[in-house]
Amino acid sequence: MDLLAIAFKAAGAAFLFIAALGVMRLPDPFQRMHAATKAGTLGAGLVLIGTVITLEGTDTLVIGVLAILFLLLTVPIAGHLLGRAAYVSGAPLVGIAENDALKGILKRQASPLEERILGVAPTDLEADARVRDPGPAPAPALAATASTAAPARAPRPAVLPALAEIRFAVIGPDAGPVAGRALGIAERAGVPVHGYGVIDRRICEAAENPAAARVLMRENLGTAIADLQARAKASKADFELHYEEAIPEEMIPSPDNQGALLVLPCKGWCDHGAEIRTPEATGRPEGLLRLRNHHAGPVLYVGETAHSGEDAEIALLNDGSGIGFATLRWAIEAGLYRRPRVHLAGKYARPEREKLVAALEGLDAELVDEPVRKGSGTLLSARAAGFDAVIVPALPHPLRADWYGQSWHEQVAPGWRGEVLVCLEDPGATGPSA
Repeated sequence: MDLLAIAFKAAGAAFLFIAALGVMRLPDPFQRMHAATKAGTLGAGLVLIGTVITLEGTDTLVIGVLAILFLLLTVPIAGHLLGRAAYVSGAPLVGIAENDALKGILKRQASPLEERILGVAPTDLEADARVRDPGPAPAPALAATASTAAPARAPRPAVLPALAEIRFAVIGPDAGPVAGRALGIAERAGVPVHGYGVIDRRICEAAENPAAARVLMRENLGTAIADLQARAKASKADFELHYEEAIPEEMIPSPDNQGALLVLPCKGWCDHGAEIRTPEATGRPEGLLRLRNHHAGPVLYVGETAHSGEDAEIALLNDGSGIGFATLRWAIEAGLYRRPRVHLAGKYARPEREKLVAALEGLDAELVDEPVRKGSGTLLSARAAGFDAVIVPALPHPLRADWYGQSWHEQVAPGWRGEVLVCLEDPGATGPSA
């Protein structure tokens, strides 16, 4: 009996190993699901049979039989539901796309979930959705498997162009901190400032009741615009408001003006706090993070703690490229920060410190000698939590508004509430990992 039990357990372990190998190596979710359910169920069942033989006894036999029945009843159902979810979410059909038996029966997303969550392109709800090209010619209709690509941007310059304009997103119901920061910078720099109140057309079209969705979003945006107009009236900045129901990625950022500063809140989206449920869950809190990929110039994410830029404590995350030093100088000259205290983080060595000293030459700024270290799972240690701003070469990845319950800006430092200035970056650059 012992040899029989060992044989069952060995066979079960072999099937489990095959299942694990299939999950790791097979090319699409459907084949991986097949390996996990078929080989996994058989492997676990054989191990249970071997265990029952080893332990013997009526109680063990009953428990073993019930466990095997539970596996046979639940794993196939779970596999079917997972497969259906993967199909609807747009998972690729490797090798069988031309023989899609469910085509026209189940509504299916045009692109895989990982592209819609981690990529730079927004999800189009319908396969025939159209996007506007920044050039004079209209863009063609999207193919069924395509998504809106971020426009190409010019390479990172050695010296950043002078601040030419400021654009900011009006996100209801409270756009006060972002509007105040943008208007303040524009007033000091003497450049025009444009506020964009956009209602995400895709959410309206996907809502169960589009008319009610529009009303709710317009009410929340209207509250923000009323406050914004009062602020703009009290400001000396050259302000212009733009309001439209459109695709936010096409309207808010500037894809070709590297002298434009884009000012955004650290959370929210162009549903303006309405939290409208749609059949395909198209509300995208990560949209604000992806706007950076559609903008040619630097992007400033205003923190939860409002700051005017006066006497700011700034952490500069150095990646060795020198773009952080250029961005710091640009930010001080443009009026984002006055009389800042600068703490160097990231790559820290005597040559790097000398480069930073050169970047600050002639400016009213103080360099703090003690560097800021990397935190545990964050870009900066807890020492930087009380700083007013951080300058980073790129946003931390993945581009998720919430990552396992942690807000994205808490990947900067534990309890971070300051603002994040993202440097002008190369089109293919990736963010630092937290």
